[in-house]
Amino acid sequence: MQTERSLSNGLSSNLSSELLEQFEYALPMIKADVAQIRIETFRDCRGEINLRNAGGSVLEGSAASNLPAITFTPESFTGNKIELQYRFSSEIYVPGDIIETDIIISSNGGELIIPVHITMTARSFMADDGTALNSLEDFSGFAMNSPAEAARAFVRKDFGDWLAAMPQTHLELYEHFKFDTVKERAIDNFLILHGMKKRAKLFLDSSETEVPIPARGKEPINGQIYLHRDEWGYVEAEVEVKDKAPWLSVITRRLNSASFGRGHAGGGYAAVVDYVIDPALFTEKRARADICIRPVGGAELVHRVNAVMEPALKVRLNKDSFAFADKGQVIIDNNTGGDLVVELTPRHDFIHFQGRRYLISAHAEIPFDVRLTAQRLFSLPERSQMVIASSVLVKTIYNKHIFTRALELGITDFKGFGS
Repeated sequence: MQTERSLSNGLSSNLSSELLEQFEYALPMIKADVAQIRIETFRDCRGEINLRNAGGSVLEGSAASNLPAITFTPESFTGNKIELQYRFSSEIYVPGDIIETDIIISSNGGELIIPVHITMTARSFMADDGTALNSLEDFSGFAMNSPAEAARAFVRKDFGDWLAAMPQTHLELYEHFKFDTVKERAIDNFLILHGMKKRAKLFLDSSETEVPIPARGKEPINGQIYLHRDEWGYVEAEVEVKDKAPWLSVITRRLNSASFGRGHAGGGYAAVVDYVIDPALFTEKRARADICIRPVGGAELVHRVNAVMEPALKVRLNKDSFAFADKGQVIIDNNTGGDLVVELTPRHDFIHFQGRRYLISAHAEIPFDVRLTAQRLFSLPERSQMVIASSVLVKTIYNKHIFTRALELGITDFKGFGS
């Protein structure tokens, strides 16, 4: 019995000492070196929270957040001094986003709730000329206004780093584009890919032109076609004459972005395509040829040049209607290459020339007078008509060809009666 009592007393004594030890030693108590976290960033970032046990025993616990973009290393911990690292992933966020969440640390030494406030900012990129760029929209405007500076910025290493801090910037394609030897084309494709702009489309100021070819002309005839693009951006096009018309050739054979500028006819962004006609190679009375403009990645544009051989001899009046007392001119252009003797014969005697025959070398403006008196008017059969019709007959001979033409005119001013 004594032995049993002694054993019983021994067990009671051991249990009492264990309970006593639990109450004599302090429980774990978790503390952190931060009460809240505020972050302003344009990219992924990291930080740390230092935890310590301000009580007894050993601290055990874990960290979590209701925001999947925040992760922890380690997720669970044991010890009395812990360096808890957190990481924020900015992949789904854009500049201007504000994120509010909590970091919750649960442990055997209590629970901590640390508020987190994150503001997504725009990272600036500084170009060589001092221009600060905060977004792809900024870079797009910079490329439009300063293409050479934008080309230099595009290949800088820190430009790629700047892009890497932005969401959805297709870095793998940027790495491909930056090796394009034509940087303006590379930038244009890059911005189109990101929806910053559309590919520039070309259109013509007009679809055709009529060009008079002087008879026996020798001097080249220069012409221009105005070509427009609907917005800024890279352009590359080839220019040629379709079907190789011998009398027509283009001076401007290639176009690129530098060909376009403001201030041309039609406004906006315009380029000029220069062409030339050789009259010596034009052997028809009328012919046409097409100038084709073929943009890379765009539809072909066609401008038609209609060439018309002017007659060897052109005669006309300076106007069609005359007063009763008036002056006029017969205008003659001699394109035959030789002198002509031209005979002028009026239908009525109230039209007066200084002579009847004139020697014309190239161009002449031969004056005449109209003197229709009241007395002469009343002698005319058509005196009651509102318009007195008359004419001047032009006659000459060139290249064994007899040329005659009647130039019609009208006398209409009834306030012009006079002697």
